[in-house]
Formats: sequence, C-alpha cells, structure tokens
Amino acid sequence: MKAFIVSDIQNPFCPVPRSKLFLHVEEQKELIIKMIEKINLFITERQMKINESRRNIPGSVTGAAIVAGANSLEENGGRVMMFTCNTCVNGYGACKPREENKQPNNANDKNIYLPQHTQFNNLIEYLTQKRIVIDQFILANYQFDLATFSVLSNSTGGSVNFYPINSKDYSDIKFKFEKVHYDLSRILTRPNYYDVKFMLRLSMGVETLEILGPFGKKLGEAFQIAGCDPDYSFFYNLRLSESLKNNQRIHFQLVCLYLDNYNQRYLRILNYTVIATNEISKIYSSTDVDALSKLTILKEISLIQHSDNGTGRENIVNRIVSSFLFYRQNCSKSTPSAQLILPASVKYYPLYMNSFIKKFISRRNKQGIPANLLIDLINKFMRDPLYHTMKQLYPKFYRIDDIQSDQSSKFAGVDNDYVIKDVGYPNEKHNFITKPFLLPNSLDNVDFDCAYLSDDGEYLTIYVFNFCDPQFYQELFGVNSWEESVALNVDTLDESNTNDLNIRILNIVNQLRKDNKGKIQPVRVIFLEYK
Repeated sequence: MKAFIVSDIQNPFCPVPRSKLFLHVEEQKELIIKMIEKINLFITERQMKINESRRNIPGSVTGAAIVAGANSLEENGGRVMMFTCNTCVNGYGACKPREENKQPNNANDKNIYLPQHTQFNNLIEYLTQKRIVIDQFILANYQFDLATFSVLSNSTGGSVNFYPINSKDYSDIKFKFEKVHYDLSRILTRPNYYDVKFMLRLSMGVETLEILGPFGKKLGEAFQIAGCDPDYSFFYNLRLSESLKNNQRIHFQLVCLYLDNYNQRYLRILNYTVIATNEISKIYSSTDVDALSKLTILKEISLIQHSDNGTGRENIVNRIVSSFLFYRQNCSKSTPSAQLILPASVKYYPLYMNSFIKKFISRRNKQGIPANLLIDLINKFMRDPLYHTMKQLYPKFYRIDDIQSDQSSKFAGVDNDYVIKDVGYPNEKHNFITKPFLLPNSLDNVDFDCAYLSDDGEYLTIYVFNFCDPQFYQELFGVNSWEESVALNVDTLDESNTNDLNIRILNIVNQLRKDNKGKIQPVRVIFLEYK
C-alpha cells in the first residue's frame, strides 16, 4: 500500500486506474482497513508538518478535485459530489476571492451573475459526453465565487447546495448542517438518470421560442444533459407561427431518452393534445397559473442575468396589468368599471408575482445584499420543481396552538370528508395526516397569543408568541411560560416528547414533508415577543 501526494494541481490526475481505485467492500475489507490506516497516518504526519512550519494555505483546489473525480468516472459515468468550505484560488478553475460583502454597486452591475472565466466550458462538454453529473455542497462565506462554479452543476443536471456561513453569526449553523444531511440523503436515495435527452415535437403552426431551465436559455426543440433526477425542471416557451382554426387539435409529443443506474436504456414518450379556441374566457379559466408564474419568473431571471437594469419589478407589474386589461377588454366589457370578476385560478397570478417582486432578485436597488445570495436564489428558482417554487413564493401557513380543539367551524362549506375534528392524527379514509386550516399569508391572520407553523419548502418554522396559553409551553417545552422557554434555548421540537400536542405537531410536520415529495426540511422554533 502506498500513499500518493498529488502536487500537480494545474493538470490533476488519479494516480491509479479506476479498476484499482474502487474496491469491493466485502471481498477486499482488509485492503480498505489498511488504506484507512495509511490515510490517517498521512493526515497526521502532514498536519504535524503544517503546524511546525505554521503554513497557512489559503483557499482550496476545488476545480482540480472535480476534474480528478470526473476522470475516475469516465468509463461508465456517474456523480461527483464536491464538498468545500473555501473558495478555489489555486490551480484549475481558480477564481479571485470575492469581497465578503460584495454587492452590486449599482442597478446595472450585471457582472455579479457572470463567471469569472470560461475554463469550465470545455469541461462541461466533456462531462456531458461522459455522462458525469456534478453536485456541490458549499459551506462557505460570501467570498466563494458561486457564479463561476454553479455553472458546472447547472449545465450537467446536478444541484448546487449553498449554505452561507457568516463568521459574525453562527446562530443557525446547526440547521445548515442538518440541511446538508437531508440534501445529501435526497440525492443518494432518489432515482438518478444519466445521458438524458429531451425533444419536443409539435403540430404545424406552433414552434419553440426557447427552452428555459437551470442551464439558462437554449434554442431549438432538443437538448441533452449528463443526468437528472425527478426534481429537475425546465420549460418550453412556445409561440404561434401561423393562425389556428377554432377547435383545431394541436398535438405535442415530449420524448425522453435516458440510462438508469444499471446502464439500461429507456425511451419515454408523453403525448398531449389541446384544442384551439377563440373564446378568451376559456383560455383564462383553464390557465395553469402555477406553470404560468414559474415561466414568467424564469423569463425575468434570464433578463436579469444578461442585463440587470433594475426593471424586473416594472416588467412583472406590466405583465399583470396587461393580462387583466386584455381580460377586461375582451371578456368583461359589460361589468361595471369598478368591478372585475376573474376566474378563480387567475386571481393567484398577481399574488405569486407580487411575492416574487418582494424577493431581492427583482429589486432595483440591491445595495446591502451579498451577490452569492442573489445567485443562490436564482439557482433555486431555475432548478426547483414547480411545487417547491410555489411554496417559496407563497408559504403554507397554519395555526397550531389550538389543534387539540374541534376545528369544524373553520371549514364551513368544505367537503364533509375533510371536516377537521382530529388535527394531527391520521384520516383513515384518505390515508394522510389531518392538517390544520390553511391560513392566508397576511398580518390580519396573525394574533399575538397564538403559535403558527410555516412551510416555505426549505424550512418548517414554528413561530411562538409570548402571549400563548401557558399549557402550550408546558406540553411542548415542559415549562410554564414564554420566558422560561426562551431561557432553555429551544430551537427545534423534541421527538421524544410524548405529550399529545407535540405528537400532533410532529405528525403534521411529517405530512408536510411527504407533501413536499419527500424533501425533508429542518424544523426550527422561533420565539417572538410582542410588546
């Protein structure tokens, strides 16, 4: 057994062939144990030398590490998972460190969204050809050049998981480490597919304008990525190239060709047909508002990345106004000018768009916002599936301090099967945990003697106000007051607590995670004081 020191960081390599690099766990257990002993000895000796010479090696060689991992997988493809807590300042793909609080100096500073160099372009072609996906787990401060390195994952079908660590505030570091665990588990346990090719076939009269996704914007009807999982999302933006006849059938066929983990090739075909109509009201009433909102956001993000002129807010407002004005002129002329009756689904469009406007991506003045936070939010909007994006735009909001009482009065007019009587326990007929009444996200629905649970797709956050009933603190935290709960530094739920209220809330938490397609979110408890 030998220990190799790889000193060449400009042209990295694996010192042994793939067949020797990977060992059979059961048959070669002794070799693995010896290798671990050698690694531990090497690390100990190396650390002693560093301590003796007091060397301080700044940054990391992240780019070289990714290439070395890719080279070891070139025969059959696979995934490279990169964990780092330092910016890459040496070797292949090296970047200049960003200032910790680097912000756009003005509304036209678009360079923050662009990679520092194009060294990764050829690497991305190689990774796509060899069916190698790059996943990144970045626990770093804002000096890390997220704009440069996120391109590797976005273009190969991987995920960029950024956990900003602020050296001045470590209050939430526990939840970030917990989130690393959940995010890593999700990648390892979800089905993954490689050498994925998508192609959309269309009826005459319709053509593809662009394809929008984590990779940015592509032209044409087809594209290829190294791999993806069921969370991967992208959008085809279509336009009419000629006039359609009323009741004409328009056919779409999405073809997907991919390999599974066992190197088996599959072909999947999705056929869809819509009927053209000249009745504008039918178009509005049948609109998929969630998909429309996501497409609008992706288009605005594409504009922001290439020309952040600070007009994102105005563009979205103009879209909302134009869509409603068109409805007024073509569908609702006869109604009073002060009244506009819209289909139920369309009413959510301005709600979602106004929520996006409040995100700091679309602000004209981004002063005080670190660039990496902007890029991380852009990456999430671009890659996350539709149901995650909707929660990020409009979180689920529930009151939880009164769930032990009868909730039927809150569900007046709801189907009897869903009348709430036992919140937090299984609904035997529908095989799910009964959840509390879903509240609109507005200040009018917040009382300062209550506790609430919010689900934004990333975290499950419990907000506890200081005027809750003492029994709530007793059952959940084992104390008699808000002040005593704060003094205990409680920051999450105790799963060993067998009190009825705690069990109900834990059941609701598990159901929300299940609703989120199995994506597990950390549970945070935040105490709020109303004076």
